[in-house]
Amino acid sequence: MSMHKAAQGEQGVTLIELLIVIGLIGLVSLASSNFLTSFWRFGDENRQQIDLQQQSRIILLYLENDIKRATELAIDDIDTDGVRELLLQMGEAQYRLYDIVNNQLVRFNHDPDVPGGTQWKEQAFWNSSGKAITSQIFYQKESGEPFFAAQGDLIKINFRLISEQNDYPVEFSVHPRVAKL
Repeated sequence: MSMHKAAQGEQGVTLIELLIVIGLIGLVSLASSNFLTSFWRFGDENRQQIDLQQQSRIILLYLENDIKRATELAIDDIDTDGVRELLLQMGEAQYRLYDIVNNQLVRFNHDPDVPGGTQWKEQAFWNSSGKAITSQIFYQKESGEPFFAAQGDLIKINFRLISEQNDYPVEFSVHPRVAKL
């Protein structure tokens, strides 16, 4: 009988107490998982924004170097698609054309040494990790400003780079070596 009395004196965990503990653990887990998910999403968005900024710098570096090296240049809707292109003469018979094709900025190099005539070869922009920058979408700003525009002795460049969740507007001006546009 003494054994039966000792068993009655012990405290046990009731089902309600067990459910309360499981519920509290669930709430703590839910709060921490929401925090981690938002932290990862924020980090991913920041990484994409930084990637867009780096890509725009590379594109602007190409554009600026080509514009400053050009002996002649023209900004016009050459192919009558409603988008103004930038045509640069880089030397005797060398030309470079920047055009927007399928909402992407594309650089074409003119090859005068092709037998039977000249040919334009497309050249993609590459970022530091080896990915083609042309995978990002370019388009004209909502304000109606063209991608390329001449203003006085400046060439103005306006575009947006777009990724899955971010976009990065770019406004840039370059002084060409050519005195008259």
